[in-house]
Amino acid sequence: MNNNNLFNDIFFIDTRILYDKRLSPMDKMVYFALDAAIDKNHLTKKLQYKNLSKLTGISVTSVQRSIKYLKRNGIIEC
Repeated sequence: MNNNNLFNDIFFIDTRILYDKRLSPMDKMVYFALDAAIDKNHLTKKLQYKNLSKLTGISVTSVQRSIKYLKRNGIIEC
């Protein structure tokens, strides 16, 4: 077994997001990508749509749409 772990940080999943029927699978992926990328000590980090697109494999337009939906429904604050 290879000991090179690509995931060095602990990542906790908010199960409320998993079961939220309002969210599409794409919205959930964008949410979890944002959660994984954020600085947990300061709850901030400057992220570009382009970088989230590369991270998730979702188009920039779709990432923007998901973030807008997440903000509108009070799931994230920006």
